[in-house]
Amino acid sequence: MNNESEFLANMSHEIRTPMSAILGMAEIAMRKNTNPEICDNLNNIMSAGKQLLSIINDILDYSKIEAGYSRTTNEIYDVNSMINDIVSMVYVRVGSKPIEIIIDDDPGLPREFIGDVTGIKQVITNLLMNAIKFTYEGHIILSVNAEPTDIKDMYKFNVSVTDTGIGIKEENLPNLFDNFTRFNTRKNRSTEGTGLGLAITKKLIELMRGKIHVKSVYGKGSCFSFYIPQKVHNAEPMFIPSKYKAANIAIRFSNPAKSFIIKTKLEKMGIRCKSISSFENISHYTHIMFDYKWSKEARESAGINTRLIAVTGAHSRFDNKMKGIKIFDMPLTNYRIIRLLDGFTDFCDKYDLTSNSIKLYNTRFLVVDDIDINLLITKEALKLYGGTVDTETSGLRAVEKVQTRNYDIIFMDHMMPELDGVDTTKLIRALPEEKYKKLPIVALTANVVGDVRNMFIESGMNDYLSKPLEQRDIERVLLEWLPPDKCTKLPSLRGA
Repeated sequence: MNNESEFLANMSHEIRTPMSAILGMAEIAMRKNTNPEICDNLNNIMSAGKQLLSIINDILDYSKIEAGYSRTTNEIYDVNSMINDIVSMVYVRVGSKPIEIIIDDDPGLPREFIGDVTGIKQVITNLLMNAIKFTYEGHIILSVNAEPTDIKDMYKFNVSVTDTGIGIKEENLPNLFDNFTRFNTRKNRSTEGTGLGLAITKKLIELMRGKIHVKSVYGKGSCFSFYIPQKVHNAEPMFIPSKYKAANIAIRFSNPAKSFIIKTKLEKMGIRCKSISSFENISHYTHIMFDYKWSKEARESAGINTRLIAVTGAHSRFDNKMKGIKIFDMPLTNYRIIRLLDGFTDFCDKYDLTSNSIKLYNTRFLVVDDIDINLLITKEALKLYGGTVDTETSGLRAVEKVQTRNYDIIFMDHMMPELDGVDTTKLIRALPEEKYKKLPIVALTANVVGDVRNMFIESGMNDYLSKPLEQRDIERVLLEWLPPDKCTKLPSLRGA
């Protein structure tokens, strides 16, 4: 590791470690507090912390690219799962803005591709976050589709993000992707950011051999679109058209773009669908999807066997106990539409941080970290799922402890004094019994510079989690490394 790379790694660790503690402790406090006013204050702390973390990440990402440490990877990924992950993460950032996020994901998308899923997620997330920043009312549309090319198994993967935001002046378009560029700073001075997001996005797309384009009308909105070549792994779509032949759906949404997109998606799935302007003569439909504001009217007019699905906004107030109506507060991706048709639903609350998508049985974990506050945060996060958690602040004592108890997973901090996580892992792997060579060890790191995943795997670890820890990432690791009899995935609309 040269001096520049080592400096970036150390800065990543030194900056992200205290941020991880701030966000982690705020989340623990929110889980244990029912006072709405205190929850509001804690939510503000988390929001500000995540904003600062976003700025830090922009600077680190830009530094990595400029220093030549950003590389693309190739792995199999599920497209629908990727879209759901992005939407779930970004949707909460809409806040109180009167904005709808509409997902136009083609039902004919192949189920699995091979590509740099982390890079694709980052690019789409950057574009969506940019749209949310500069859109104050109306909607944002995420469109995802793919088309085959002349090369066997290769597809052109197309993504666009269209908003009804403030738009960009024509004379500013040529410099839009320059580093540190922000236009009309006086008007947009309340909008956070470094001016690096679009520059990073363009460079990441080019690293993946793609291109990005932008169209914009000042005062009306913008459309950012890009394409990248992707190799298909499983060309079958996720939905089975024949399964829903009996469905006959009516939709009523006040946003015409939303109505058109959802109707088109349902029809591509082979489902009969009609847009309606009132709830007269609707008893023959199997399902009715509508804006939450029409819930009372829909319930009074629907047939006894009709499923009513009310769709509401990210932070809208609603009565989730309204009899006879399933209330859904997330954008309708293809996966979520199918889950709704299959009868699954869930309810979301603004401060509901306790709903998990997995359940653990008879599991024991060891968390190794030299900082007590980090131990507490990781321990509390794992306890949510029902696991037993032991902790240790020393690598040497961790090696001793694993020989006295059977652990299902060890969560190992990377940078520790005396014996770091990598060397501790090597000592565990060198223990005589075969079980220590197979014991899952997951690195915990605030270093996001370079190809850290390969570094950890080459050192004998199985996986890694970056700090601050995210619930979805913890669940991914638990599902990946625990056997089925110890970890069960619960029905949920939030993931694929």
